[in-house]
Amino acid sequence: MSSSNKLTETLHNVTPTPLIDQQETLLAMPLEKKSYEALQSYLPLNSIDDKQCTLRNIQRLARIIVFFPLLIGILLAFHHNIVSFISQKERNEVNILDWVELVRKEYGNDFYLRNDLPDYMEDARFIGNDKTVSFWKYLYYRYNYFHASTKFLIKDFFLFGFLLTFSLYLVHRCFLWRLQAPLFINREKQLFFSWYKGKVYAVRYSQVGVSYLAGPAKIVQLMGLAMYTLDGDNALARRAFQMCLSYGSIWGFNTKLKQDEAHAFIVKYLLQGKDAVAATDYKRFPALFLRRDKKPADFDEQLEHILAALDKRDSNNQEDKDNSQESS
Repeated sequence: MSSSNKLTETLHNVTPTPLIDQQETLLAMPLEKKSYEALQSYLPLNSIDDKQCTLRNIQRLARIIVFFPLLIGILLAFHHNIVSFISQKERNEVNILDWVELVRKEYGNDFYLRNDLPDYMEDARFIGNDKTVSFWKYLYYRYNYFHASTKFLIKDFFLFGFLLTFSLYLVHRCFLWRLQAPLFINREKQLFFSWYKGKVYAVRYSQVGVSYLAGPAKIVQLMGLAMYTLDGDNALARRAFQMCLSYGSIWGFNTKLKQDEAHAFIVKYLLQGKDAVAATDYKRFPALFLRRDKKPADFDEQLEHILAALDKRDSNNQEDKDNSQESS
């Protein structure tokens, strides 16, 4: 597992700090109301209106600025190597047929049937009376009769194997990678929710936490909004949903300023409404993904159970706190 994946795995386990604890600071933070053009360039935002705001993760950005350019580059490299291989075949075919013609002149038209043909002419016997060298016959000749044929075999295997495998991987990432659901913020219900692989994740504004993790020398900084689901034992399980804060978010290069700005945008939207952060409704053009992480059929049921479990947890925590104060 890469260090980036390890950091992401660990981020889900980081004990979050309540976002509401920063409320006064975030409300006091200057934040210019964004015009339609500014909303277009605001990377975390997917859509916004008076009732609901949706925030996108880094997946879409990764596809646009990483996987698509890589796919174009690898396909160009694939094309270049195929054209080069075909050109090489055409040149080698002329040399092979010239060699066969020399053998024919020395041993006759039926040279390939003769038993006294020298070993070094066995490659000519393989071609026989063919006027052209087919693709599959050329491959056999290349990997059996060429000088350093084993070297050619190893080189071609790794080169074209890598190009084909990486191309298929990038095609999957660009077109078949399952699009993750955005993070939904319902202003009327003061609710955060999303879903991932059939599991609903939700939390109220008063319960949402901020998970933060910094790598060595704080070069890599990951931030996510912690939400909850129920595991197989009906116990609360936490997951940190990472927002697309900047172009560097793909590699975990986030700044505290970008994080605070996103948090201020969320808090002001929840408490002061859309008009506090956006001049107009906005919805980003849908991403062209062939597969999407579909909303669970039992979404409402899961959501109800999660919120009930969170309320019960908060109630128990408050009782423990009250008992602790009484005993002291």
